[in-house]
Amino acid sequence: MESGKEKRQLKISKKPKKQSVPNAFSAKQVAMLLRKRRIRMAPVLSTLEGVVIKGKQLGRTIGFPTANLSLTSPTPLLKLGVYGVSVTLSAKQFYGIMNIGIRPTFHDHSQISYEVHLFDFNQDIYHERLTVDLHFFVRKEISFPDKDELVQQICRDVELVRNRFALLGMKKSSQPIFCREPRGIPNQDEIPHLPDLSFVQLCEEEFGVNRGVYNVIDSWFYHKGSVDILERRNKIIHFLLYMHHSKEIKSNGRMKIGKNGLSTMFDEFLNYISI
Repeated sequence: MESGKEKRQLKISKKPKKQSVPNAFSAKQVAMLLRKRRIRMAPVLSTLEGVVIKGKQLGRTIGFPTANLSLTSPTPLLKLGVYGVSVTLSAKQFYGIMNIGIRPTFHDHSQISYEVHLFDFNQDIYHERLTVDLHFFVRKEISFPDKDELVQQICRDVELVRNRFALLGMKKSSQPIFCREPRGIPNQDEIPHLPDLSFVQLCEEEFGVNRGVYNVIDSWFYHKGSVDILERRNKIIHFLLYMHHSKEIKSNGRMKIGKNGLSTMFDEFLNYISI
């Protein structure tokens, strides 16, 4: 048996000092590094470099100001149209959409232009140098009958690109982003928290899917591991936004899906968010 003296010595023995771990990262730093790693992992179709020049400022007249680039890098062989892009400006990264084309709606066929609209950005960047990574193709360039239809399409493009970046983890929030506020919903952040019936009704009113289709989609995401209801609802909205951009809408507001179209679209969506 131990003596009383030995017991007392054990009681008063000091704890060893906690040694600092070299090169340790805080949780915030780890999250930042993971985000950066995810961004680097996202595919890049092509990279453009150029200087912002003064253009015709047509984007400002329709609510979507753009930076017009005079390319300093070799001119790439890219199809004309709209792309989802990330932009490096003064060592900071931004996201946006880029149009490469001849602006047919404005009958400007003089030469190919490279215009980028940055999200949540409002600064004068004339003569600044930009590096633009093109991550995915959105649609081909189209001639619209008037400016109003062009604005509606750009709004849908912005909605699609913002949501895809969110799904890829390249934006801080994974909340679905609507181009406009859904009817009767004052705050988009409230959408995943709606009562069950209200959420299903919103999906029907905004996207034209009936209760049966909704139940199938909900079940798919559940069996894919989205057990948490809020996470699953966010994914459902992302999926419906994807469908809304990809499918024809009937005159009664319903989506035209077709035979086996829903399961095909679901597989396409899973591939779409895993690039």
